[in-house]
Amino acid sequence: MSTIKEIIDGLIANSADASAFNSFLQSKKTDENGTTKPFKKERRRGKKNDPKKEIKVMIDRFIMNLDVDDEDDLDDLIAFMSCYISDEFGNENYFNSTLVLTIRSLIAFKYYIEIDSIINLIEKVANNDRVKANTIDVFIDYLDTYCDHMETENMNLSIIVIHSNIIANNLWISEVSYVKLIELMRKFIGMNLHKNNLIMTTILTCIDTIIKRYPYFENIETRTIIDSLIKECTDNKLTGLDCNYDKMGSDLTAIVYHNVITKVYRNSGVDELGCYNSFVEKMNKGKTLIIDGKNIFHDTSGKERKYINIKGLTKFIKDERDKKYSEREYNRIYVVFYCEHYKVLMENLKELIESNDNYSSIKFCDNLYIVLSPMKQNDDVLTLHLWLSRAGNYILTKDNFTDHAKTFHSNTYLYELWSYYYSRMLVNKY
Repeated sequence: MSTIKEIIDGLIANSADASAFNSFLQSKKTDENGTTKPFKKERRRGKKNDPKKEIKVMIDRFIMNLDVDDEDDLDDLIAFMSCYISDEFGNENYFNSTLVLTIRSLIAFKYYIEIDSIINLIEKVANNDRVKANTIDVFIDYLDTYCDHMETENMNLSIIVIHSNIIANNLWISEVSYVKLIELMRKFIGMNLHKNNLIMTTILTCIDTIIKRYPYFENIETRTIIDSLIKECTDNKLTGLDCNYDKMGSDLTAIVYHNVITKVYRNSGVDELGCYNSFVEKMNKGKTLIIDGKNIFHDTSGKERKYINIKGLTKFIKDERDKKYSEREYNRIYVVFYCEHYKVLMENLKELIESNDNYSSIKFCDNLYIVLSPMKQNDDVLTLHLWLSRAGNYILTKDNFTDHAKTFHSNTYLYELWSYYYSRMLVNKY
């Protein structure tokens, strides 16, 4: 049986662009004098070459060098595909990067192969490498490009493969792919390929999970597209979608809360946060802003005031207190400080204070409070607790909370979900 190296060499030798590609291979193996040269990793680290990676690099370069405007390169792509989808290619040679480049080329060259073949390639990559988000993104592009070839069975398999890889690998797909997948479902139903209700329920249940998994539904335009799909399903008496946007937002915020606070601080007083429930309960309606007080109102020269910028804080409180109700941007504002700042705040802000709850909170008006964190607990925990206790809360801080988010840096989905909410709900000024 031929080795994969022999198959690829044979493919290149017989392709329309053989001389150019053979020159490329030679340039990898020899220097300008024709002398065999070692690979950079060998020279730098003295490590042996990995034959599998050598082949991967060679194939990826071959695909990247294909020119959509060159008819001969289409012949090269067709020749490569006949090898790539065959059993002779070798299961150990299927990699995510090669598959992504291949599907992109199929779209660019407008060359269709069976959707079942693409699904088979994804499964082979999953067995040998790891399917990444860019594979799912480009597969959705492929399905959208060739939706006219769609049938109920391969649509079912396609959605199951997309769903299972998203869940198994904690993938974060792009908003473009998210919207395209929803619109693809609308097209599919519009093509009258939804007659098998059992299969359609399976498909729509997977789509429902994907819709709820990402916060893109919070965008009004995207939500309109989801609503159109729901209407299409309702009109055709199809079940499987159940989108309650408020609950979906709360569920995703709860995931972030659990991973940023509960997991990290379960042994460091997180239970004490229950005494702040009265503040959380007030967040049910309207907009809430949480301010990281020590971070925003910090004064490096104010040692006697525990480095709090009293002048800036005073101005902020006065400005907010004096606003008419109709002028207020937020329904409530909580400025978080550490409990040891209580005396300094009481002494310097006493003329502005309406009431106080000893070492717990200071009230300035009906919508503005300073909230103080428990003794021996990082005030960032209370800031994050109040911010993430309700979907839609805003936060004002200069802190990236790296120490709090680092626990899930290896989990792409959790990190991207955190980054989405942080960037979207972060306020840059007061």
